[in-house]
Amino acid sequence: MTANRTLIIPRGPDSERDAVAEAWQAGGNPVERLDKFWQPPPSLASGQVCLYGPVIFCEVLAQLLNLQLVSPAEDLLVSLPRPFIRRDIRLMSLREALALRQPRFLKPLQPKLFTAGVYPGGEELQSATQGLEPNTLLLASEVVHFQAEVRLFVHRGIVLDACLYQGQAKFSGAIDVATELAQFPGLPNSYVADLGLLEETWVVVEFNPAWGAGLNGCSAYRILPAIAGATLCKPSS
Repeated sequence: MTANRTLIIPRGPDSERDAVAEAWQAGGNPVERLDKFWQPPPSLASGQVCLYGPVIFCEVLAQLLNLQLVSPAEDLLVSLPRPFIRRDIRLMSLREALALRQPRFLKPLQPKLFTAGVYPGGEELQSATQGLEPNTLLLASEVVHFQAEVRLFVHRGIVLDACLYQGQAKFSGAIDVATELAQFPGLPNSYVADLGLLEETWVVVEFNPAWGAGLNGCSAYRILPAIAGATLCKPSS
């Protein structure tokens, strides 16, 4: 982790962010807690900062401070080789999804546009997506049941830490899959992967950016390189 970088997090208590802040400070680096994050102090404009927090918090600050947030592509799942997902996942428009006649797990490509979940048909989806354009893109996945789920923080191809956060299972196999997955060319240097146990095989559930992902039981000390690597300075124009 680069020394003398300030970690910026929201003001207010949060057990996971507090743990990350404590680990960051233990490494000799400062932490800045912001309330009015849309008005960051001029002292943070040097670029020697990292962000960790909710999507709006990080995206607004990244724009104001000329930073680049490192995130997995929203449609990355559809480009993975079949052995990493073992279910049907497609990118489609809202118009196409409204015509589906069987249940699907639906998730907006742009986060938070509507609540991700299993939609049994078009009527329920129509209600949840009122006001959205018909060409709004989403991911449609075959409905499956994961016996267990693991969160893994990855940086430069190395799994920094992993923790089972749902179900019961030995998850050493998930670490092996995540290590193999890290060689896939579409992945950034820092990211979080959630893997699920599907019919005795660990597969990818979803990806998340390290700058906004909760720990879900992972060690704040071990995963700091992933958080540090998830914020970059934009080159000067």
